[in-house]
Amino acid sequence: MEIIAWHGGWGKFSAVDEKYHGSGEGDSQGWGFYAAENRVGGEYFARYMHCRNDKVYLHKIRFEIQEHEFWKNADKTGKKLSTGEIFSYSKYFDLRQKIGDEMAAKYLRSNGVKAFMLWETDKPPHGYTYVILQPEIVQVVESYEYIFDVKQSYWKKIA
Repeated sequence: MEIIAWHGGWGKFSAVDEKYHGSGEGDSQGWGFYAAENRVGGEYFARYMHCRNDKVYLHKIRFEIQEHEFWKNADKTGKKLSTGEIFSYSKYFDLRQKIGDEMAAKYLRSNGVKAFMLWETDKPPHGYTYVILQPEIVQVVESYEYIFDVKQSYWKKIA
């Protein structure tokens, strides 16, 4: 299945680089590359979560993933791993506490999970958040640059 999503942040890039995983706001849900289900969410992260810079970027991304590699509604349902183990989000959270975010994500990857999605109720109505554990599946489709106009006190798209 193909998924289109939106990533907002302070960096412009043409490919996802694993060395930046855990460097943004998104690492609250663990190690990975974060994207919102819709543009509103991507713009939210670009403009408000990363407003420490006067220039931010919004990236439209796509990734192809097989149903068995994708953990839908991770915060609500369990996932059967390649080992046969039924893995819950609370178990993932506990594993993160025990061995760290990056190792817990790599455990999921080694068991066939390339991405998962969850609903973050404390964020604006941007739909689901995708946490992508396998960066090479992501393609950047389009990138937009925004600057903050201090006089007008709003973000304007410049590219």
